[in-house]
Amino acid sequence: GIRLTRQSRAHGMCGPPWRESPCLRRLLRGVIDGCRIAGTMDRLFIRDVRCFDGEHAARLAPVTVLVGENSTGKSTFLALVRLAANLFPGDPSYQTNFNEPPFELGAYDQIATLRMGKKGLSRSFALGAQRGTGDDGDEAQATFVSEHGQPRLQEFRFKRGGYSITRTREEGGERISVRTPSGSAAVHLSPPLAGFPLQ
Repeated sequence: GIRLTRQSRAHGMCGPPWRESPCLRRLLRGVIDGCRIAGTMDRLFIRDVRCFDGEHAARLAPVTVLVGENSTGKSTFLALVRLAANLFPGDPSYQTNFNEPPFELGAYDQIATLRMGKKGLSRSFALGAQRGTGDDGDEAQATFVSEHGQPRLQEFRFKRGGYSITRTREEGGERISVRTPSGSAAVHLSPPLAGFPLQ
């Protein structure tokens, strides 16, 4: 069985015994929300977020179990599931709040992968989600860069079947690119369009 005990606040853990712990209650509420949201996605895409160096894709099932030692990315994964599920157009709850309890990820330099040596901090990171497969499947991906130390949405791509639309921030405006089975086109808009997802 699992034995939960009092843990030290000095190590950033929940303080009171587990039955009374608001910290644990918030974490469990976040896990339950994550399970509900994950049920709408088939796959999660992650690039250069914390310990997830490079590109990763994780299949999500109705029940997905995360197992790992401390500081191996379980809470980060749950936070990204919640954020990625809200990427799909038409979702009124879309937001890029990386610091919503119980998953407080921090500023850009705490979220982006830090590589050892000369590579340093990743210049961007991305998260995305897929629901459904084939022509009936949707895929959404958001790429973030640092602006004043905080993550800023730089590019958003939505894809269904052989069609995709991409909005990218550029100097003084934005570029909108459309790709179809018969070809592609792009246009630069200045000022940028208002609204989802580059608000």
